[in-house]
Amino acid sequence: MERIEYRVNDVGQQTEHQTMTARQILKHAEIDPGLHFLLETHPEHVDFQDRPDEAIHMVPHMRFVTEHQVIEYKVNDEDQTTKHRHLTASEILVHAGIDPAANYLAEVFPEHISFEGKPDERIRMHQHMKFISVSIKPTPVSRQ
Repeated sequence: MERIEYRVNDVGQQTEHQTMTARQILKHAEIDPGLHFLLETHPEHVDFQDRPDEAIHMVPHMRFVTEHQVIEYKVNDEDQTTKHRHLTASEILVHAGIDPAANYLAEVFPEHISFEGKPDERIRMHQHMKFISVSIKPTPVSRQ
């Protein structure tokens, strides 16, 4: 049987199997499929996050990269997690228990971006992002 050479995260791998699943490719590369998922980057661009047991026809020189299954981020210094690669500003607020009708979202790390007036803008999520909520209600002034 002929060996098929491929790469996972730029590390060379070999197999004699004509088909493998994303889970098998991860295990063969000694990467935990419970913590990561596989993306094919060459010759196709295919995301196997929700299809870890789908058969992949192996061809020479395929390239794969891995991503974390769970993305960790913070809202108002509170830890949050998601498996979604994209969330809207409103979804981030709601997931953190914050009313998007009374607040807007601002990213403070790694970028400084305000989502004021853009509650449905899709945000590409990645590890360790930091957000804050900003109240859109007027702040009462005390009289003395």
